[in-house]
Amino acid sequence: MYITNVQYRTKGKPYNEYPLEIGVFPLQTKDIPHNQLWTASLCKVGCSLYGRNGGCPPLAPNFTALSAKHDSALVFYIKLNTQDYPPKSLTGKHYVRWNFTETFMPRIMRSLLIAVVDEIGGVMLSCGHCIGCRKCGWKNGTNSCLNPKQRTFSLEATGIDVEKLMRENTDLPVLWWNQNNSQYIPQYQLRVGMILTNNSPTEPDIRIIRIIRELFIT
Repeated sequence: MYITNVQYRTKGKPYNEYPLEIGVFPLQTKDIPHNQLWTASLCKVGCSLYGRNGGCPPLAPNFTALSAKHDSALVFYIKLNTQDYPPKSLTGKHYVRWNFTETFMPRIMRSLLIAVVDEIGGVMLSCGHCIGCRKCGWKNGTNSCLNPKQRTFSLEATGIDVEKLMRENTDLPVLWWNQNNSQYIPQYQLRVGMILTNNSPTEPDIRIIRIIRELFIT
């Protein structure tokens, strides 16, 4: 596993900087836990974007089909410790705290995965709903993708059990905010992405390390 610590600087002035940990590790696709019926059922009852975003169930491909075409994967994670949150972001209800990371961590992951795919090839699976367009075609009622080249699918949308994936392969279990306990603050927040390949990597390519150094302050 390759792990590095970087600084993410927000756009605009004045800017903020957040220390992030980025990790990359290889897996065989046959070892990636997945069950799309189960993950889609969770999305259907727990997310308002079910059927209303091009990267979400039931519009996403099944990981079973994807893994049949790719024997290897590189898993990427980005970790932000909650001690590095702005103090105001730790107040209020749990979804306010969650939304803070949603404002930038999925975009960071998407940019990183796109840069790596451009360099080494493969199929990317990002985190969260597709953000390729300002307004999704399925959300505005046209029921079609307006920008297929920018369309992305999340790991969960294809059926990957991200909690089990991280629990079995790292010492970083996925931690959630607790809507019933406003005093609970998890130690960190994660976003997880993946690139499917047929290169059977055993360690992250030196090109990936270079891309991380180019995208972030190290």
